[in-house]
Order: sequence, then C-alpha cells, then structure tokens
Amino acid sequence: MCLMHMRRKQRKREDSLDDPALLPQSTATLDALDRIALERALATLPVQLRTVFVLKEIEGYTHVEIGELLQISSANSATRLSRAWAILRKELRP
Repeated sequence: MCLMHMRRKQRKREDSLDDPALLPQSTATLDALDRIALERALATLPVQLRTVFVLKEIEGYTHVEIGELLQISSANSATRLSRAWAILRKELRP
C-alpha cells in the first residue's frame, strides 16, 4: 500500500487549456494573437495526435472513451496526448 501511495504521488498531472485556474493571472484571458498562435501550433500536430488532443482537452472525453472511438488502447491515447503536449510546448515556447 505504501509503495502504491508513493507511485500515485509521482504521477504527472495533465494540464488543460480550458482551465483558467491553471494559467497565470495575467494570461487568464488569451488575446487574439495568443489564440492565433495556439491554432497554428495545433495545426502542426500530426492528425493522430491532434485528434486525441481535441477529444481529451477540448471535448472532455476520457482516455477509455477515446480508445473506444479510435479503436486504440487507453494507454495509447494517453501516450498520444503526452506527445501532443510536448510538441505544443515546443511550438508555443517564447
């Protein structure tokens, strides 16, 4: 039980673009240029990654639901989301 408790604390949390509480106060409302930059960054994602990203972060589906929709495993869905976030972080880095 102790080991499982420690593993649970080490898990990475997933950030959501829709949650303004996760954004710094000064950027809680994105201006038009930021929205354009985000849309361009999303457009650079491969279709498989973008599909999972949109379903999870924008539409709110779970990884299990995404897996069923796309006929992939939920672990594969989580992996694709992680890869999408990594690409977006690189694209949006100032």
